[in-house]
Amino acid sequence: RNGFQLLETGREALRARDALLAAARDTIDAQYDIWNADASGRYLAGRLLAAAERGVLVRVLLDDMNVAGRDGDLARLAAH
Repeated sequence: RNGFQLLETGREALRARDALLAAARDTIDAQYDIWNADASGRYLAGRLLAAAERGVLVRVLLDDMNVAGRDGDLARLAAH
């Protein structure tokens, strides 16, 4: 039940992540080296919060690149 899929575009990657977030029932473990505050970053953050709201345990491992000035936002997410 493990596997991988090669994705050719960012759009495909976003759709795949969205589908995985929607299907999650127990846990989500996400790891990102870079998470920008652009439209897709905000969208995925919202989807992770929605998953947490429906009872899914969400854990995110995030490198601190590109997070300058966003400590408050990250602290609110961590406290959720």
